[in-house]
Amino acid sequence: IQEFYNKSGEPDVNIGEEVEVMFDNWANEGLPKLSRIKAEQIRENKRIQECFDKGELVKARVTQKVKGGVIADVGDKIEIRAFIPGSQIDISPKQDLDSLVGETIEARIIKLAGNDIVLSRRVYLEEEREVLKKETLSRIEAGKEMSGKVVNIINQGVFVDLGGIEGFIPVSELTWGRVAHPGDVLSKDQIIKTIVLRIEEGGKITLSLKDTNPDPWTSVKEKYKPGTQIKGKAVSITDFEVFVE
Repeated sequence: IQEFYNKSGEPDVNIGEEVEVMFDNWANEGLPKLSRIKAEQIRENKRIQECFDKGELVKARVTQKVKGGVIADVGDKIEIRAFIPGSQIDISPKQDLDSLVGETIEARIIKLAGNDIVLSRRVYLEEEREVLKKETLSRIEAGKEMSGKVVNIINQGVFVDLGGIEGFIPVSELTWGRVAHPGDVLSKDQIIKTIVLRIEEGGKITLSLKDTNPDPWTSVKEKYKPGTQIKGKAVSITDFEVFVE
């Protein structure tokens, strides 16, 4: 009877229902001993082989973290174990593999040798990223406003994912004012709008965040006339002067 329980531990058969089974051997009573699990194993192996041959994606439910990666179940009605190396989980290295346990992801089979199944989600993500990159490059041009997600922040500026391709905002292009560190202006995973300044032959894209707002220096003479009393914040003090924002 245990062969008729699904992966959730619940009965998966009804009276009168036709099921596929496989002849296993003869029981002591002279009756044929049948196996539903072995029949399902043959069906699953055929499906997985077809996915491998055609390069189709499979759904994999991550069940546990192991040394070097994670184990995932790619079976339909019965458990079929597959291994996903840590380097094949994402495009960039993923440190917290425990957070994947319980999640269902799409991946491609990169190795199939009997019961040895190896998956790669990275290959699939890279293919998607390449398609997105071509689409982005077809519409990007200098002076155009582009939306993107902040993916990395360094002392020199900010890297932004524009859709399959990254652009860079130098620290001088973050704001019209002074910036101590780019992290004071933007945060990782933040969605922002930028202006494309230039696209170099090597594919480097330089962006500007400050150009999404009017240049405040163009209205300085009208806003701050001699003799006008205004409030500001002291941002720097030297031996001879004070800089006020």
